[in-house]
Amino acid sequence: MHATLAVTPYPREKTLFAIHAWLSGLIWLILLAITFGLLLIYLLFGYIAHVFGFSYFISHVRGTGARITAEQFPDLHARIVRGCERLGIEKLPEAYLLQSDGVFNALAAKFLGSHYVILFSPIVDALDERPDALDFYIGHELGHIHRGHTSWFKTVLILPTAFLPLIGAAYRRAQEYTCDRYGFALCNKPEDAEFALGVISAGSRRWAHLNRDAFIAQTQDTRGFWMSYHELMSDYPWLSKRMLAIRALATGEQLKAPSRHILAKLLALVTIRVPGAGGGAGLLMIVAIIGILAAVAIPAYHDYTQRAKLVVFDQRAQAVLADLQTRGSDLATVDSVLDGLANSPAGTALQPFGELEVGNGGTITLTPHLPAGKPSLLGGKAADTSLRFVPAVKDGKVSWHCETDRQARMAPAFCR
Repeated sequence: MHATLAVTPYPREKTLFAIHAWLSGLIWLILLAITFGLLLIYLLFGYIAHVFGFSYFISHVRGTGARITAEQFPDLHARIVRGCERLGIEKLPEAYLLQSDGVFNALAAKFLGSHYVILFSPIVDALDERPDALDFYIGHELGHIHRGHTSWFKTVLILPTAFLPLIGAAYRRAQEYTCDRYGFALCNKPEDAEFALGVISAGSRRWAHLNRDAFIAQTQDTRGFWMSYHELMSDYPWLSKRMLAIRALATGEQLKAPSRHILAKLLALVTIRVPGAGGGAGLLMIVAIIGILAAVAIPAYHDYTQRAKLVVFDQRAQAVLADLQTRGSDLATVDSVLDGLANSPAGTALQPFGELEVGNGGTITLTPHLPAGKPSLLGGKAADTSLRFVPAVKDGKVSWHCETDRQARMAPAFCR
């Protein structure tokens, strides 16, 4: 019987999880406080929805896939049992072989406390001539179980920060690197792990002829902008980089991955991560958010500029009213004052911001220069924001008062 293996996780995984846990924990506490605990009810409904949704997948696997047992596919069962023993996993997960329409993969899952390992048949068939390489896939999925990556609690715990740029996807990639180490640890020969990854790249037949050195050399191509950006947004490292990491483990050398493009890092820094969807979805979300903000901000900015113009217009209008109350208070001279009002100092100062018109009965209408068309957020069109100075004659004296159709909040103090 083999001794229990102590697999060292990828160096950044623990650090990234700690960052996620602290930030997410703080966010959850804030949300609990501002919702007065109602968040717990939403989480309960979310869990129920998750159970119903994920139950379909598990039911499909259990009803369609072939369960791997000592009686059915005993060779695969023996590998899974041996892997659990070597990794110290006490409870054997339910394992299934599932036809996947040519998809080369395997996965681990947890549902209502039970762990599952699903091996896709194309992988198993492709490695029929090198069955020891299957230990890499089995070890990789057992690694997810052993590290608690399938835990619903852990998933929910770090949910708030899962959408953050850079660190959201970085933690998922670190998990994959860690689980590759588990797979490597279960392989009898280091090259078995490389061949296992080669199947995903070259397919079910050509993998045996894959030049692994040349494939690893392709990692230099990942320095470019696009490959750097999409890896930064992806939950999975490029396959060539994963094989490079396996080669470093096999030789005992320090992993020297190619650096990423600086501009790609800057773009990824401002791109929201959509878990499992890659950078394109993140950019689309950014575009959508910008569109929503623009839909709100542009009218708000338009409203702000109108308010600013009205403030200046009202100041100039108040000066006109003061001029009328001073020079136009005598009935004998008011006509001459009105005739020259537009060219008076107060009238001239108003012209850049509005128009002045003397109507029948001596009523003066001051209309601001505002865009015509749709009603503004100020409560109407330009004509509705005008001010009217209306005269009242008594005992040979003329008094002036202001009227307006504006909303009360937008009327100047001298016109309320």
